[in-house]
Amino acid sequence: MSPTQATDPLPKTEYLANLSGMQSDNGSTALKKSAQLEEEDSSVQVKVSSLDADDDAPRTACDRIASQIAVNRSVTAPLHRLPPELLAEIFLNLHNYPYSTSELSTLDRSIARVCITWRQVALGTPRLWAFIVVQPKTINAEEYLRRYLPRSKSCPLYILCDTAGQPGLLPLLSEHASRWHTLSLRTCCADSRAMTPVATPLLQCARVIVSDMLDAEHSGLLGFLRHTPKLRDLVVRGCGIEAAAKLTVPASRVLVTLDLAFHKPYSLASILTSIQQYSKTLKELRLSLAGDAVDASSVGRTITLPALRSLCVVRKGLSVLPRISTPSLYMLCVDTRPATFPSVFLDFLERASLNICMLDLLFDGRVSSAVEADTAMLLRCMTRMKGLEQMRIRRCPAFEAFLTGLAWKEDAPVILPNLKMVAMLQDKDAPQSPSVFEELCRSRRMSTASRGPYVIGTVEGMRLETVMRDLRL
Repeated sequence: MSPTQATDPLPKTEYLANLSGMQSDNGSTALKKSAQLEEEDSSVQVKVSSLDADDDAPRTACDRIASQIAVNRSVTAPLHRLPPELLAEIFLNLHNYPYSTSELSTLDRSIARVCITWRQVALGTPRLWAFIVVQPKTINAEEYLRRYLPRSKSCPLYILCDTAGQPGLLPLLSEHASRWHTLSLRTCCADSRAMTPVATPLLQCARVIVSDMLDAEHSGLLGFLRHTPKLRDLVVRGCGIEAAAKLTVPASRVLVTLDLAFHKPYSLASILTSIQQYSKTLKELRLSLAGDAVDASSVGRTITLPALRSLCVVRKGLSVLPRISTPSLYMLCVDTRPATFPSVFLDFLERASLNICMLDLLFDGRVSSAVEADTAMLLRCMTRMKGLEQMRIRRCPAFEAFLTGLAWKEDAPVILPNLKMVAMLQDKDAPQSPSVFEELCRSRRMSTASRGPYVIGTVEGMRLETVMRDLRL
């Protein structure tokens, strides 16, 4: 074949046939592509419409995942990894705060309803429910006791109860009398008369306050305390001679502290009898008496309190001093308001040799009937207290003259040679001249410091914190 023959074009008829065939093939392909695109577009529209219809599904899934993450974080939080014993101790420490001890219902809401774990720990800690507080504001106090007393199980009970005319509370408490450890009871004559005798083998502290007068039918103010072998602290406050005369104090061989307060005429014989029962163990005695003793002239005996270390006599309680002997007395607190104070106090110091180291002189100038003690006799009392080391003055009578007599002078005998600390209470209502107190401290080489309402003078070497703790400033 020659080169010319190889490159010759196709005949016209054949070319046109081939061209028409190619056009038909391209048209069918385009039609197929167009149909495919339309089909894909419709499917995309269907998917988009379905996503629009289920728009909340992704958000719900995200919320569920976020919630699970929060649960996982709370489970791994340090608080939830605490052992139940440690968590229980944390709950028990809430009783150190006054706002949480007012009502167990508050404790119930703030702890036992937080989560299942906390509730199980709280209900499994009986000591948490052993602090029973019933105030007059308590709503439905009987239901309150029925709910929380069983939760304490066999733990000793610490009870603060104000019956407020609700006699049904005392029988409920009596059912658990064998578990009483501390009892603070405010009641009235009618409620206390309905109290049946109970045995309290665990009772260590008892405080009973009767708000009204006892009647003639009352069997005894503390007659319901039948068996108290561990009683150490006893506080009784009442009104009138009937309360003092019917003060049937419980028997206890370990009583250490006795606090008696009566706000009407009292029976001195009954009070002395009550004190004498604890003469072998009593270390702290406080008497706050108002009115006059109805039988003071008929009482002539003197009782001895060999273990007594601290004595506080307020108001007419000073009348007890001539009838008690305290050879081991360490701290004495006396009320200087009664007119008989100088002579009674001096007689008490001269009857026996006492080694009193702490003295607290009480005086309230706001009482219009207050009688200032004679300065000379008061200084004479100080000469009988050579071992005195610490003294506190609360608006002492004859303030300037008394402190002037205590200052060291070259031409005067030394009074209170072992005095190491003296505290003076500043009273804004009746200001005193500080120069006399400063002169007293300067003459005895004491340094002065102010702490709250007190001005304190101490000798070199005494720690001020120790002084404030000893005198409970």
